[in-house]
Amino acid sequence: MDAAKLTLAIPQSIPAKAVTDWRVVLFGVERAYDGSRVTISVIAENNLGEQKEATYSRPPLLGEAGYDQPRDALLLLAALNTANYSTKSLHARLLEKLVADGFLGQGTVA
Repeated sequence: MDAAKLTLAIPQSIPAKAVTDWRVVLFGVERAYDGSRVTISVIAENNLGEQKEATYSRPPLLGEAGYDQPRDALLLLAALNTANYSTKSLHARLLEKLVADGFLGQGTVA
């Protein structure tokens, strides 16, 4: 027997939910002692509670198949290690990186 269901005589409109902003909720770095393995994970959450994860890992050596410089964890780690955080926060820099790499839509980081 199926569960009972009410079919409305006049359908109710529910406003569409809009994603208006994102925040970094997790930033993690995993690095082998000898530097042979590096993984950087960033999870951003929007105003609706939905999450997106971006993972940057150490790619094959330059020139080998599969090398993807923008997603290179070593380049990102070097940039983050030498950044001037008195002018812009770590989270702001991570959000800008996620936008630049196409994980998040365009917008203004504040």
